[in-house]
Amino acid sequence: MPSAGQVVRYLFCLLTLLVIAACGGLGGEPQIVATIAPSTQAPPELGYAPNPPDVANGAQIYAARCASCHGVSGNGQGELFTSGQLAVNGTPQPPGDFTNPDTARDQTPKEWFDTITNGRIEKLMPPWANALTEQERWDVALYTYTLHYTPEQLTHGIEVWESECIDCHGAQGRGDGPDAADVSKTVGDLTNQEAMSDVSDNVMYNFIAEGSADAMPAFADELSEDDIWSAVAYARTLSLQNVGDAQQIPEPESTAEAAVSGTISGNITNGTAGGEIPPDLKVTLFTFDAQFNNERYETTSDAGGNFRFDEVAISPDFTYAVTATYRERAFASEIVKGDSAAFDLPVTIYELTEDTSVLTITGLVYQINALGDGLQVAQVMIVKNSSDRLFTSNNEARENQFASVVITLPPGAIVLGFPDNQQRYVVSEDQKTVIDTAPVIPGEDHVIQIVYLVPYENSAIIEQPLNYTLDAPVRLLIRPESVLATSEQLPPLGPQTVGDDIYSGYGATLALDQGALIRFELNGAGAATVTQIESPVVASNTLILLVIAALIVLVVIIGGFYITYVRRLGKNQQADTALLDKNRIIDTLVRQISELDEAHDRGDINHDFYHHQRRQLKEQLAEFIGEKSDNG
Repeated sequence: MPSAGQVVRYLFCLLTLLVIAACGGLGGEPQIVATIAPSTQAPPELGYAPNPPDVANGAQIYAARCASCHGVSGNGQGELFTSGQLAVNGTPQPPGDFTNPDTARDQTPKEWFDTITNGRIEKLMPPWANALTEQERWDVALYTYTLHYTPEQLTHGIEVWESECIDCHGAQGRGDGPDAADVSKTVGDLTNQEAMSDVSDNVMYNFIAEGSADAMPAFADELSEDDIWSAVAYARTLSLQNVGDAQQIPEPESTAEAAVSGTISGNITNGTAGGEIPPDLKVTLFTFDAQFNNERYETTSDAGGNFRFDEVAISPDFTYAVTATYRERAFASEIVKGDSAAFDLPVTIYELTEDTSVLTITGLVYQINALGDGLQVAQVMIVKNSSDRLFTSNNEARENQFASVVITLPPGAIVLGFPDNQQRYVVSEDQKTVIDTAPVIPGEDHVIQIVYLVPYENSAIIEQPLNYTLDAPVRLLIRPESVLATSEQLPPLGPQTVGDDIYSGYGATLALDQGALIRFELNGAGAATVTQIESPVVASNTLILLVIAALIVLVVIIGGFYITYVRRLGKNQQADTALLDKNRIIDTLVRQISELDEAHDRGDINHDFYHHQRRQLKEQLAEFIGEKSDNG
């Protein structure tokens, strides 16, 4: 077993290797195409903004990708920090407070931009080089760099500019004022992006206060500190777009329609042959408004499984879901918008089974990146329940969460995290097994995604026991090409293209009994240097759903895995779980479902993947809503 120091060393390299465009939205999900797209090189970065940074666009990017850590107002009090998740070995890692002028004044915008581009992994700040374009990074860089400028300061800065600066620098700051020709040196162009990116606010302040003998008079005796800082703030905005009168995150225009009082009803059916529908089942209605604030209503079903909620606020901008609690499990309805004043939300419940013979593994992908002395393995498994009962167990893996599928990991594996929902899984203390607490619904694909590390010194034997029957195509994707696999089960398939990267492919359709092993041996030197992986595009005419699921592993926030794992070095997993607020988890899941619906409506994502992922999210939502209901 490697030491904690070795793990963090592996992890630091893998973070840099794998952080890609994940932190926001579903529009960036990988596209499955029929032919291999030609490799294209990204244009070289200029080192300064290609166009004047757009502060309004920067504000939108910030709201979507940065506020969870840095706070909605930029004060460093985002929910990930205040909930205790931004910590290393128990020590909080506070994000920067952009409302404090001292945070930015001593740095140049270029240094600020570089931090956004490359991240600060030691402070749990992920790099954004692959998630945002160069222009987008400049937009959000200058938005946050200037966030401490106040409306009053900018207004006063205009007054100072017009009285003291405009004659030389001109109205737009281009150095073309009426007195510019009388200055012995060329008056600086404050709209020049290359020049402005390399000058800090402190340098600008000192230049105004102290002047330059042959280029600019000193103003320290004529202007107060507040005057000079106001002039600096206004001068900076001359190189920007869409600054406006205030540096605040723009509030979206409200399109909410007035809610009406209506009725939501439904009927509970049992999807198991011969299953009962007992009366007085606890039924809970959850409503989520446009800001994902939720309200809860409770009732009980009658002898026929019917239920009804009257005088509910209904609006097309609200989202609604019902759960019915049966045999200590919460079964969820569809999640719908309030498109009419009265509608039904039926719920299907199931009897339970612990019989593992009803489960079959119907798809399995290993995607492996070898770097130095570690293998990063992203594993995706699809399990199907052939019975008409809900597969679960009576073993509590965590309070009010019951074990379902159990995955035994290869020897030496160290779990980094889970792309879909960290709270769904429990990892054993010895790192040998992962317990999935989401029950397996009859007839639906149940996808499990795990990312783990395996020590590697130019060779390794990977053996994974199967706890369930496997009847499925199995794929093994390995990178770099210097690492080769040998396996009696998985013959070579040739190169497989993922984005601009080539993986060595192996695979076959296997039929294996419960208890059998998936086994392959890897040999060859891993990558010695860190390379970047672009957003994936895979050529495939088989395993479409499975490959989509596998690639989702590539577009997770690996920085989130880093946060989770480093915290685990000093705490056990149950203590970590107690830090997470159930309401926030529920709200996040509803938001994800809403975003998924919107992406599907726009045609941004595959139809099959949409329905599959929606079922998974609904399953997770039911789990947490049920736990919240049980705990009041």
